[in-house]
Amino acid sequence: MTIRPVTPMDLVNLNIDSLGKTVRGRAIADRVTGEVLAVGGVCHTEPYHAFSVMSPEMKRYPKAIVSFTREFESFMQRYYEVVYAIPDPLEPNSRAILEMAGFRHLYDGPYGPTFKWEKTDRH
Repeated sequence: MTIRPVTPMDLVNLNIDSLGKTVRGRAIADRVTGEVLAVGGVCHTEPYHAFSVMSPEMKRYPKAIVSFTREFESFMQRYYEVVYAIPDPLEPNSRAILEMAGFRHLYDGPYGPTFKWEKTDRH
């Protein structure tokens, strides 16, 4: 697996609609085939919000998910101060992955639980 910056084509290939907004993030791809297995990004809405999409195949690689999550958190440390996220209710591990990336539960709102990530001085 290789982790690299996300490209517009990655978003298209994983059926991600950026809503016409700028998206920055990371992609994890198969080192041999180049197939993108997951994308994590920040959509430049007001406020910024994080998202991720994982292919079913990616779930077979839990260590890669942990590495990717840590890289994504480092990426946010470099470029952002505050980012929000809502866990996917259809993905049982989404809350745990958000917490692994440093997000903290803020409140339960009309779209589900809302999480907030804030830049820290630990990096």
